[in-house]
Amino acid sequence: MLRNSRVSGTVATQSQMIAHIRGFQFSGSAGIPEGDEAKNARKQYCRRFPFALTSDATVWRIAIDYGKLTDNTLGFGTKLIWERPIETMFASTPSE
Repeated sequence: MLRNSRVSGTVATQSQMIAHIRGFQFSGSAGIPEGDEAKNARKQYCRRFPFALTSDATVWRIAIDYGKLTDNTLGFGTKLIWERPIETMFASTPSE
């Protein structure tokens, strides 16, 4: 990610029933936060995962530019799409 910050990913439930399928696909830019942003990111991460308090692993951030939520619990094939406004897409830090 240091060579190419463009990333994509998926977060999805594991369901055998088509009516319960839910998932989120995204793309954006990854980076290593600095200063106060880094301190706040680590604090939030350690609050959620207390075992990380003893680790010195780097916390990364992802500025999401595009996201698609598929949620069949809202009706079969329901897809909600979000895109970052183009004027903020290539900012060096996330604006949201």
